Amino acid sequence: MDAADDGSEDGQGSPTGSVVPSPRDDVSEASAASAPEPRGVGTTLHKTPRSRQELTAVESISPDKKLVEAGSGERPLFFRRMNSPTSNSTANAATRSSRIAELEMEISAMRSSHENIVAVLRATNKQHAANVLELRAQVAALTEGNLWLERQLTAKGELVRELREMEKQQQRDNVSVSEVEKILEIKDAQIQTLEREMAQLRQRLARLESDKDSQLYQQFQHFDARRDRDEKRINELRKEVLAMCNERLELQSEVRDLKEMSLRFF
Repeated sequence: MDAADDGSEDGQGSPTGSVVPSPRDDVSEASAASAPEPRGVGTTLHKTPRSRQELTAVESISPDKKLVEAGSGERPLFFRRMNSPTSNSTANAATRSSRIAELEMEISAMRSSHENIVAVLRATNKQHAANVLELRAQVAALTEGNLWLERQLTAKGELVRELREMEKQQQRDNVSVSEVEKILEIKDAQIQTLEREMAQLRQRLARLESDKDSQLYQQFQHFDARRDRDEKRINELRKEVLAMCNERLELQSEVRDLKEMSLRFF
């Protein structure tokens, strides 16, 4: 139930796909390393068959047969590229580049959200620590109250013994029977009143102890459930960030492949 420490500062991941380190000091690196890595979505690159790409030959426009027959068989001075993949590869590269930019923005937003969640969790831990300190202060106050009640009970017991001693002294004195009976009735009434007060004080002590134990147990259960929920959320965020980084790396590899393919045609 001690206050949770603030933890070290969060490490900033590089934009090339490094994983953000753990924001909580109490989460061990071994549990983070043993977590199953998410499978990358769409890892297979649908490449166009090479035999189909090699069909993009440069076709020259041959002179018209009619012009050749008419004696005007001049060769045209331009060529036409048929089935060129350059525009398609450029469009795909642009699409993947935009997708990479979007993924980088999403990863940045996810990282900032993750840092905000970690800050909120630290504030919550501090609040829980303050609540624990407050409960400890209340327990100390209740302990002081218990000691005071015990002193009161001791004082009441001393008073009862004094009253009984006074009763014995009265019996030893030469007093009339009626007066002794009256004194005894008064003393009995006082003793009964004191006994009722002692019973009430004992009940109050038992109730205070039960309330103290129940409050501490409820606070501990609430803190434990909150901590488990926060750790589960942090693990989910880590998995999402890892998936985004893997997808960005795959898209970057696809873009490099497309660039290499486009350079082969020039």
